[in-house]
Amino acid sequence: MKGVVYIFKTSPATLESDIEKILNTPDFQRLNPNEETYIKINANYDRFWPGCNTSKWFLDALLKKIEKCRYKIEI
Repeated sequence: MKGVVYIFKTSPATLESDIEKILNTPDFQRLNPNEETYIKINANYDRFWPGCNTSKWFLDALLKKIEKCRYKIEI
């Protein structure tokens, strides 16, 4: 499967429903929870402009939702 990128505008108020939209896409539904799946985050320690880094609140919410989908989370 080729890599797929989904872009959604989100906010803390709509974050959970926005993540559910992503997890309900056909591409995510085709993934097998028993196979390795990688999530790319943006983590820069020398750049601090908006959108440059994956926010902690987004990553925490995403990992919690993915774990509910029977995926084993390893960091």
